[in-house]
Amino acid sequence: MLTDREIFDLRISKQYYIDTYGKIHKCKVEFNGRNKDISIHYEIAKALYPKIEYPKDYLYEIGWLAIGSYTGKICKYKPNQAQINTIDELDRS
Repeated sequence: MLTDREIFDLRISKQYYIDTYGKIHKCKVEFNGRNKDISIHYEIAKALYPKIEYPKDYLYEIGWLAIGSYTGKICKYKPNQAQINTIDELDRS
């Protein structure tokens, strides 16, 4: 059975954003025991855009692709070629 820390680390490794240039953005939050149930995507968005009220919505609006361990790929618009290339590279590795 996995510990809370192992589950947290697994979630962080499998949840991230791919921006419109194909760059991957991952969460940099350290596990402290109390944050095991945080929204990884929200934490990434908030770290990138701390002054925006709804940072996750903003990232979807500007065309970023959210990759999740439970949800798969989420985007508001059709992924662009750079995002598709990044996904293909990740699928091959």
